[in-house]
Parts: sequence; C-alpha cells; structure tokens
Amino acid sequence: MKKTRVYLPATVSDLGSSDGLGPTRGYRPVYPQHSPLTSDDEEAAEYTAFLQAAEAAIEEGEVVRIVVAGDVFLPADQVSNPVMVDHLPWSDAVSIHIDDCAEAELLGDINLAQAGDDHARARVNQADLMWYDITERFHVVEMIAAI
Repeated sequence: MKKTRVYLPATVSDLGSSDGLGPTRGYRPVYPQHSPLTSDDEEAAEYTAFLQAAEAAIEEGEVVRIVVAGDVFLPADQVSNPVMVDHLPWSDAVSIHIDDCAEAELLGDINLAQAGDDHARARVNQADLMWYDITERFHVVEMIAAI
C-alpha cells in the first residue's frame, strides 16, 4: 500500500465529525501508464481528481460543494476512480475546498444542478472552489451555516 492524495466529496456533518471522514468514495490522481511522469502530468492528474470530487460533491445535497483533500493508504492495484476510502482521520486531511458562500447565483445553480438541470451543473463545474486549511474546519462549517 502507498499513501496517496485523495479528494473526497463531503457534507457539513462530515466536517463536524470528530473522527474524520469515512467510509466514503474519493478520487485519486490517475497517471498515464508506461510513460515517464513530468511535473505537469502529476499536476494535471491531481487537478482532474479534484474536479471529479467537486462534480460528485454536487450530489451530496449541500448548499455548496465541499471537497476534502487528504492522504490515505490505497492498494497499489487501485488505479481507477472512484476509490473507497475506509477512513480519513483529520490528522491526514490537508485542506477543505468549498464554493464561495457569497455567490448567490452560484448557490442557486447548485440547487438547480441537484434537481437535474444540466446547464446549471455545467455552470457550477466552471466555478472555482475556495481553499481552506484543515485547521479552519469549524470556521468553514460556520460559514456554510450562515448561508
């Protein structure tokens, strides 16, 4: 097993858990096989996994998308997505990513996307998520609760 960065769609109640996340599905970087990796390849694979988690976060039913990044041990033969993560303790989580809580139009599009509007989903998927350090977990929960 190798420690791998994963991106996990999450909920507000997940963020409030004292134990961390899991079991849940996550998304890991998938690298091209049989070719030397460049730093650009690694960055693109990480970004693709992050985007997959952000897309999956729409289905979590929250008012904003929530993605938690962390490092977990995955079997070496686990090379496709999504992956099952048994447990991500907060000590192995590194960041939380959420939509801008002040963007009313985006929040409306998230709601429409959850109801099945493909055009709204496309607009949501174009929006960047904001980055927060894992130590700001309770602050993120407060921000989302204030919406």
